[in-house]
Amino acid sequence: MAQSEEPPEKRAHTEINYKLCIKCQSFKKEQLKEPPQSEELSTYDKFLTAVRLKASFGNSEFVTLSEKIGDLTADDLSDEHVVWHRTCYAASTNKEHIKRDEKRYRQACATSDVSLLHRTIGRPVTSSHHGEPEELSVSGRYTRSKTMKYDKSKCFFCQGKVQGVLHKCQSGNIGTQIHDIVQHSNNPEWK
Repeated sequence: MAQSEEPPEKRAHTEINYKLCIKCQSFKKEQLKEPPQSEELSTYDKFLTAVRLKASFGNSEFVTLSEKIGDLTADDLSDEHVVWHRTCYAASTNKEHIKRDEKRYRQACATSDVSLLHRTIGRPVTSSHHGEPEELSVSGRYTRSKTMKYDKSKCFFCQGKVQGVLHKCQSGNIGTQIHDIVQHSNNPEWK
């Protein structure tokens, strides 16, 4: 007896609550949006393509999301009236973010260093910071709150011990100096 040639059923997506944002699956103060009717399928397709692409580059957030979405199509999302927060959609489809994920992926492949795939938030950390106490380099990010407090009795630039006289620089009375120069000048356009 021959088996019927029916396409396999799509994976059940019980993990997704379609009344919440498809990406974050949470409530925020931000309003949920649905794509405009005229661009509905192309918008859903753009979202799915971006999620799958970012997942293929090893972005862990999107690997999880891609697994949840599975083999859903733009038509499936349209049928379910899928919604998202504007910021979630933008973070998913941003071309620059996709390029960064691809760059991280290529670097990780070239160096065989999987840790490069783990995205960090904020500016990159440099290996050493001038004037930084030793314990700060271990903690990760270098922020203003981690810097040494400014000491007025030390050199402004290096905060090191002064070997000689500290010089003062100020511009407190520059306005009156300019006024006096203008008054003493013979230029009628300045007056």
